[in-house]
Amino acid sequence: MADTDLLKRLYADEPDEQLIDKVLNKNSGLTADALIIAKAELAKRNIDLAKLEIINEEKIEQRKKYEKFLAEKTGTEIRELKDFIITEKLKSRTNSEVIQALEKRGIHSEFSAFLFLDVKEESTNTVDSIWGDLFYGGTGVFITILITVWVYQSTEGTRIFIAIGLMIAALFKFFTGIAKLTLYTSLKKVLKGLN
Repeated sequence: MADTDLLKRLYADEPDEQLIDKVLNKNSGLTADALIIAKAELAKRNIDLAKLEIINEEKIEQRKKYEKFLAEKTGTEIRELKDFIITEKLKSRTNSEVIQALEKRGIHSEFSAFLFLDVKEESTNTVDSIWGDLFYGGTGVFITILITVWVYQSTEGTRIFIAIGLMIAALFKFFTGIAKLTLYTSLKKVLKGLN
């Protein structure tokens, strides 16, 4: 009984989307009792679970169709479509305009939505990677400068080569990030336009 009361309190505090996701996700790991309690909580909130299950099934079917669509395309064709989306977003085109342009290329609008999500995910990962190069490279340069000064003052010859080697590695990482700053700026603009 205590577990049931605890679950009721926990589910009562959860946001709608999180609770819906738990109920609809077959891999959420909810026990039969927990699922009953979660469904009851959604019913209290006047959320039509049957309608949500239909929508969820439709999304799963759309995803399967998109995966089939991707399987029918070559890697180059998919890259060209994603690059087209990025180029259009950099021209400040609206999502609707880009979707219409993709439809003119024979891409169904439901696939366009998935392509947008893929572009957003890839762009986010690239932006994070560039930021990491800048941050960790810059931090590494700073630390290795300190180490080099310390080692140089202790006048031990072999240690200075190690410190210089570390500095070169950190500089490489940092300048890799610097070299990608234009890409970083462009992708930030694309991500802003995709939201």
